[in-house]
Amino acid sequence: MCHPSVMMRGGGEVGRTQSRVNGARPVSDGQREAIIARARETFLRHERVEMNELAEHAGVNRNTLFRWFGGRDRILGEVIWSITEPTLDRCAQRAKGTGAVRIANVMGDFAAAANRGKAFVPFVRSEPQRAMRVMTTRAGGVHGRILDWIVSLVDAEIEAGRFRPELPVHDLAYLLLRTAEAFVYSPVITGEEPDAEKVRMAAAALLGVASEFVDPAPRAGDGAAGGAPSSRPEEAEPGALPEQHSSVQERVRCSVEGGVADVRLARAEKLNALDDAMFEALIATGQRLAADPSVRVVVLSGEGRAFSAGIEFDRLRQMRDGFQHAPSARGPIGPASATAQQAAHVWTTLPVPVVAAVHGVAFGGGLRIALGADVRIVHPSTELSLMEVKGGIVPDMTGTQLLDGLVRRDVAKELIYTGRIIDGTEAVQIGLATRCSDDPHGAAVELAREIASKNPFALRRSKVLTELAGRVSLADGSAEEQAAIASLIGTANQSEAVSANSEDRAPTFADPPTA
Repeated sequence: MCHPSVMMRGGGEVGRTQSRVNGARPVSDGQREAIIARARETFLRHERVEMNELAEHAGVNRNTLFRWFGGRDRILGEVIWSITEPTLDRCAQRAKGTGAVRIANVMGDFAAAANRGKAFVPFVRSEPQRAMRVMTTRAGGVHGRILDWIVSLVDAEIEAGRFRPELPVHDLAYLLLRTAEAFVYSPVITGEEPDAEKVRMAAAALLGVASEFVDPAPRAGDGAAGGAPSSRPEEAEPGALPEQHSSVQERVRCSVEGGVADVRLARAEKLNALDDAMFEALIATGQRLAADPSVRVVVLSGEGRAFSAGIEFDRLRQMRDGFQHAPSARGPIGPASATAQQAAHVWTTLPVPVVAAVHGVAFGGGLRIALGADVRIVHPSTELSLMEVKGGIVPDMTGTQLLDGLVRRDVAKELIYTGRIIDGTEAVQIGLATRCSDDPHGAAVELAREIASKNPFALRRSKVLTELAGRVSLADGSAEEQAAIASLIGTANQSEAVSANSEDRAPTFADPPTA
């Protein structure tokens, strides 16, 4: 059943491409299989797979293991694929129907098996961002193999004369897989319950099949993927995600009142240091607020003694060891494609104004999160620095790009080249911050409330126009201005603004419709 390119149960192209990097002696098939087997045993015991333990077991040092496999994500990808592939095969063997009906039933059965599985629950609960990266990006070694497997499934039905797709096979397989991922991993993506039945129905729609012709998803307690219960369910089924995922709440707190969203980095004990969970929480929070039409302004701050001390030290150690983080599983946010970039740029692309309240320190990545805001209010004694050069790297997270338009280019270069720490007063003087306050958060909330009292349609249009300034031609920018004002003149909100001003009263504005 499996496509030849994905039959790599104990090995795999992902791992093999890493075997000879940096001049390391190549890993033998026997060594490779033994390492994967050890990692699989650990994984199935619901324990964390550690590179140090695997290296010790294999009799090599940790750096050699990284050179062989390219990092912990690669090993986890091999382990997860070894569990996923036989489950897919069983679903294909047991699925009813032919052609498009059979394909839809396979997708639904696999989603049902994933939702009932037990092997992945501890993994996803303890490392949700890594789990998503490993399982839903091609770099993780699982997504691409499942995609190839679905291509082979569709090809088999085409070759048998039972199915004629309207889309290219690869495109259809990609849509089927991404749809399944959206509903299977929904606790992480949207916070909603996983729903295998929606996978089956969505697959039927993509394949042009009436929903009444596909089988309903197995009920709780049924055998794996529509068959008899597996004797080893922890190996037979890719594990279901936990019903609730709390990493967003653990890393970022958010409340909305009177149109003002109060967003706080909530890792005070670590000076709000940035780890994978923090990056994902910032992105998820930003995207949720972008979709909420009741939000008119965002205040972005950090709890405890600092805004953010920047990248967590463990992540810097990973960089030292040569670990490369996989690309973001989601699509780009504006020009930002990497997860860390998106954590900063999501605030720039938010359709409403964002005011950052910066106190304590804002170092490295922490400063770049603040640079994503439209306005930055800092305490005079706040310490700010683009200090990546001290770690032998360059500012990322769109940091080198966001400085343009805030400070002179020579000033930006000096800050980047030296990693010099400046205080809030100097930050305002050079344009890195908007203004100082002895109470940055209080001042930010006061400003946000004032902004929130204005026409929300005008605020959104104003943000678009100011972001375009200097990035498009004067002619294009002027045309956008005219389009914006034409869209506002004569509207109910514009009329209310004029009336309220002439009557010396607070206006009452309607929010944009739900997207």
